Amino acid sequence: MDLAAGDQVIFSLLKLCAAAAVKRFDASLAVIMLIACIVVYFSTRQSPLPPGEEAEENELQPRHAIYFIIFGSLFLVILFFFLRYIYFTLTILVTFTSISALSFLFSELLSMVITSEEWNADRFKIPEVGEFSRLNVVALILSILFVIAWFLTRLWVLNNIIGIGIVAMMIKVVRINSLKVAALLLSLAFFYDIFWVFGSTPIFGQSVMAYVATSVDLPIKLQLPHFVPNALSRCSLIGLGDLVLPGLFLAFTYQADLHIKTRRYFPLAMGGYVLGLALCILVLWQFELAQPALLYLVPCTLIPIMISAALNRNFRLLWDGIKPQAESEPINPQTELRNV
Repeated sequence: MDLAAGDQVIFSLLKLCAAAAVKRFDASLAVIMLIACIVVYFSTRQSPLPPGEEAEENELQPRHAIYFIIFGSLFLVILFFFLRYIYFTLTILVTFTSISALSFLFSELLSMVITSEEWNADRFKIPEVGEFSRLNVVALILSILFVIAWFLTRLWVLNNIIGIGIVAMMIKVVRINSLKVAALLLSLAFFYDIFWVFGSTPIFGQSVMAYVATSVDLPIKLQLPHFVPNALSRCSLIGLGDLVLPGLFLAFTYQADLHIKTRRYFPLAMGGYVLGLALCILVLWQFELAQPALLYLVPCTLIPIMISAALNRNFRLLWDGIKPQAESEPINPQTELRNV
């Protein structure tokens, strides 16, 4: 049976697998999965913000995980009932976020290409905003041009570049420093995803998540046109939430490996992320049934890390939290374990 025009295959926290569209496998599903894995891999291996007041402000606490569920649910309900009235405001907010994210991404990329100290040494300060270098200005101009081009054309390539910038910025700026916070955040997101995809239908008459997701045309996802002939109007998509939330946890496992001088937890979590996406694609294709990606990503990443930490006697250390230390301070894992 052929796909109807306009059908979409979607798997995401913010985007739902459209069961009617999953009638045959399209290679774009595998490619979008590969893109997601590459983006998460490199984003989680960034150096975190150096220890300090700003880093502590961006460190997630247990209350933030609870706030995420409460305000996330409230936001979904508001969008469900009042989307037409606030869509313009939402577009403006996402546009400014996109400019900020791309500025961060382009600054990181340009710093790898432009090695001249003059581009970073010459700085000027804008009151109430901060300091800028010439490299930052170039990155800002490029980001504004990219966002304008996306706004006028809505090309999926530009959409994906903006989405990658948002993911990279979120994982760089926001920090999880304990397994306790990670477990709470991912567990709540797991049930949040399932409820608003499946459980909201009896209450609201339809899936709130599906309605909101299919009604918002903004760079909150990565997308790729199907490879089938004459079907460029149909795309495979994955929402940024399915990259950012597991990505924050993977970034924690990467820092944990650095902290206790091992290469155990990040490869295990990264493998779990790949497995979770693969299972999601397999189920939605095999059973033609809508699947929230976090239904697979959370168990495949969180459970193996908890088991491995318990077997290697690092569970208490990871659960209580890893505090960032200055690079000059050596870390002795045996001392850390004895303190636990």
